[in-house]
This record gives sequence, structure tokens and C-alpha cells, in this order.
Amino acid sequence: MWYLKFKVQHRGCIYTPKTKELDLTDFTYPLGHVLKGKFVILSAIHVLEGSSKSIKKYVSYLEKHKDVMKIEGSGNIFFTKVKEKTNFLPP
Repeated sequence: MWYLKFKVQHRGCIYTPKTKELDLTDFTYPLGHVLKGKFVILSAIHVLEGSSKSIKKYVSYLEKHKDVMKIEGSGNIFFTKVKEKTNFLPP
């Protein structure tokens, strides 16, 4: 019998590396998107699981991140509006 083990890495994601570092789970529920030129504006609800100290550090990180346009919430539930460059649109 064959056994396969592999890791998936989400490169370029602003969320995944930080949640791993802070030992958090981020349940993300996309709400919608808008295309503006070569950018896409994404909105989502995030439900975080982990220690309250880690959640505060994570939210602080997102508030300071250059791609996060807006973040609102309380406790472990947050709304985010993020601007990302699109690489998949034709010229």
C-alpha cells in the first residue's frame, strides 16, 4: 500500500502565515468582491478560534497591514475589506 504525505502552502495570503504563527483557526466566510482596475476588493466575515491574547495580536496585525482597507468587529468575530492585486485578469 502506498502512503502519501504533503503540505499545502498558501503563498501570498495575508491570513494563513499569521494564523499559523499565533496558533489560531480563522473560519472565513466570503461576502463578495468588486473588480477595480487591476485590483479586486474582497469582503469577508472571520470567526477566530484561539486564545484572546492571540486574537488581539492577529487583529492588530490586520489593522496595520497595507492591504486591509477596513476591519470591524468585537470578540472573535470580524468583518474585513481587503484590496488584492489580480494576476488572473487579461490585459
